[in-house]
Amino acid sequence: MGNQHGDLFRCITAWIRWRRGTTTLKWTKGHNGTKGNEEADKLAKEGAEKPLATDPDALRAPAKNLTAQGASLAKLEQRDFYRIIRDKNHIPERSRTERAVGRIQACTESTFGQSPTAEAIWSATRHRDLTRKTRDFLWKSTQHAYKVGEYWTHIDGYEDRGICPLCNDQEDMEHILTKCRSKARSAAWKLANAFWARRSNTELPCNIGDILGCALANFTTNDKPDDGKCRLYRIIVSETAYLIWKTRNERRIRDNDSEERSNIEGETTTRWRNALNKRLTNDRFLTDSIRFRKNALDAGLVTRTWTGCLDNEEALPQEWYKTRGGFSGYIAGESPRIRQVGPSPTQARSPTQCRATASA
Repeated sequence: MGNQHGDLFRCITAWIRWRRGTTTLKWTKGHNGTKGNEEADKLAKEGAEKPLATDPDALRAPAKNLTAQGASLAKLEQRDFYRIIRDKNHIPERSRTERAVGRIQACTESTFGQSPTAEAIWSATRHRDLTRKTRDFLWKSTQHAYKVGEYWTHIDGYEDRGICPLCNDQEDMEHILTKCRSKARSAAWKLANAFWARRSNTELPCNIGDILGCALANFTTNDKPDDGKCRLYRIIVSETAYLIWKTRNERRIRDNDSEERSNIEGETTTRWRNALNKRLTNDRFLTDSIRFRKNALDAGLVTRTWTGCLDNEEALPQEWYKTRGGFSGYIAGESPRIRQVGPSPTQARSPTQCRATASA
C-alpha cells in the first residue's frame, strides 16, 4: 500500500506463499563478485529490456486466497492510515472533476502560456492569497460538489431546481458565474473589470477555467514575475466569483427566486466594495511583524498589490498601511479619508478591548 509497484509486490508475495519450500531473505553486498547477485543483476537487466507486459494475467496470483488484501491493524500507525487513504490509487476517478481540471489547464495555458499539472491545480486552491471561504468555494466547484443543475434532475419533484429561472437553462457553476442574466452577476464582473483596469489594460477572462484556476496567475513585468499583480488578480477574481455565488444562493434559496432580487445592482456594488475593502484592511493589519512574527505579510508585497488601485493615492503617506484608523470608501468608491475607528494595525489591543469591540 502506498507504493507505485504495489501490484507487483502483491503478486510476488502470493507466489512466495504458494511455494512449499521455506523462503528466506538475506542482504548481500552488490557488485562484489557474489555469483547469485551477479546472475540476479543479469536477469534484472534482461527483464528491464523486455517490452512492458500488457496482459492482465501477467500479475495473476497462483491462488486467490494467497493474495494480500490488506494490512494488519496492529502493524499500522495513524500516519499509515492517512497515507493509504490519500493514495491516489485508492481514489475513484470522477469524470466531471477530470474535465474541470482539463479546462483549468487549457485556460491557464491560453492566458499565461503554461499548463499546470493536476497536483499544481489542487495545491493552488490552498493558496495563501485566498481566504478560507474562497478556497473552499474553488475546491468544491472544481470537484462539482455543490448541489446545482444536474444533481436535481434525478430527484422526483425537484427537477425545477436544476433550471435557472432567469434563463430557463440548466444551471451549473459555469452558467452561474459567466452566463446567467442576473444583473447582480453582471454588476459584479463590471466592478471587477473596472478595478482591474487600474493595473492592466486587459479585461479579466470571464470563463470557468480561468476563474477556478485564478490562483495560478503568473503575470510578468520586464520578464520578471510580478507578484503584486498576480496577488491582486487572485483577490479580485476569487472574491467576485464567491460574491456571485452567495447572491445567487440568497436569491434562489432565501428569497424563493424573487424577480426583484435578481436586479440588486446597487446592493451588489456595495457588497463588492466591502469585500475588497475588507481584504485591504486585513492586509494592513497583517503587516504587523511584531504581532504576527513569521506569519506576518510582507509590507512590500502589500504595497505592490494595491499601489495604483487606490483612490487619491497621491495624498497618502508613504507607509499608508501603518496609518492609524480605518480607510473609508477606499476602493472604487468615495475619496479616501481617515477615520479614528480604533487602534492602528500595528497597535496591540488588550483582551478587554477585544471583548468590548466584539460586543459592540
